[in-house]
Amino acid sequence: MNQAGEDKKLQEQLREEMEPVMFSEEMQAAVLRRAHAPSPSWWNREIRIPAPVAAAVVFLLIAIPLYGWQQAHSMQANMAADTLGKGAEQEERIIVSTAGVFYASQLEGEDR
Repeated sequence: MNQAGEDKKLQEQLREEMEPVMFSEEMQAAVLRRAHAPSPSWWNREIRIPAPVAAAVVFLLIAIPLYGWQQAHSMQANMAADTLGKGAEQEERIIVSTAGVFYASQLEGEDR
């Protein structure tokens, strides 16, 4: 019997301590009023994005940079091939003089 009386005493003490943090009916009414209030402004709403639209956006976010990288890479490869092709076709002589270093094509029309 002593145990039962002690349990009731502890239970009552706990109820008194928890009273300020208990969810009262007044608090419940306030929460329900706020929940049924007019809808929030346009930037404070939840939106649903359909899966096909989200997939298309993700696809574009991945595909556009890949396409750009591919174009830049092919342009760079074409420029390198053009440079190598011109170098192989026409190898120009370099002439070193006291006035400086020149390509032969620069000095063609001048007297030496």
